[in-house]
Amino acid sequence: MTAAQERQVFRWVNGKDPRQHGFDFSLWTRKIVQELIDREFGVPLGLTAVGMLLAKWALKPQKPLQCAYQRDPVAIAKWQREVYPDIAKGARARAAEIYFWDDRRFVPTRCKDAPGGQGQDARGKGARSAGIDIGGLCGQCQRRVWVHPLQWRVERQALRRFFFFRQLMKYRKKPLELILDSLPAHKGPKVRAYTESLNGKLQLHYVPGYAPELNPDERVWSHMKRTGTSKKPLQRDEQLQPRIAADLLAIQENPNSSDHPSKHQVFPNIIDKSVIFAAV
Repeated sequence: MTAAQERQVFRWVNGKDPRQHGFDFSLWTRKIVQELIDREFGVPLGLTAVGMLLAKWALKPQKPLQCAYQRDPVAIAKWQREVYPDIAKGARARAAEIYFWDDRRFVPTRCKDAPGGQGQDARGKGARSAGIDIGGLCGQCQRRVWVHPLQWRVERQALRRFFFFRQLMKYRKKPLELILDSLPAHKGPKVRAYTESLNGKLQLHYVPGYAPELNPDERVWSHMKRTGTSKKPLQRDEQLQPRIAADLLAIQENPNSSDHPSKHQVFPNIIDKSVIFAAV
């Protein structure tokens, strides 16, 4: 290849998408660059030569960021610039509090090593250890409330959300602006009827879909799943709920840690042990 051809290939690759050149894949690989050079210049290069060419331009393999294609960048930008500032302004005007709500399901680790192609029996008690749904509230008052799972089994998610909202508002004096995701269970008729019965004391706001970075609770659950409960197998006769509570307290007791979830979000929050309670 000539120097001019090399410069042209760099312009094609740098900051561009392979789909702009007729390929059906969004990430550059040596194979795609090889096919592009052969198609445009008729120069057959091996993969090693293509790799050396990319290295010459300091183009190295990078781990792609995971991003759902259903995301709506316009709605996300509008939420950040207009919707949330309006919610905060309205909350200040009527002396209301703002809470972010998110829940996550935790299940015990059940992996077991075995020779390839050979299944293993996981013998134990007849009733397997079920997962636990945990919800969290992050308030503008720099306080985090952890809501432990309901003690009764509720099959319908919408009905369980109704029980949670009723428990949340039971002794509340100030109005509440509750920000949560757009799960259908959060918009069910029972939830809507209960919200309307409070005459504006509880107002629900829904963040755009597939935008977890807009909810600070998502950071905490991600931190726990990456470093806590999901990475530590339960011991014999150990229960999942006390393990989750211990992980939450560990986060609370190390707020200055560089790996603390509050270090990676724009909403400040300090976990307060005194406000941990069970929703029963």
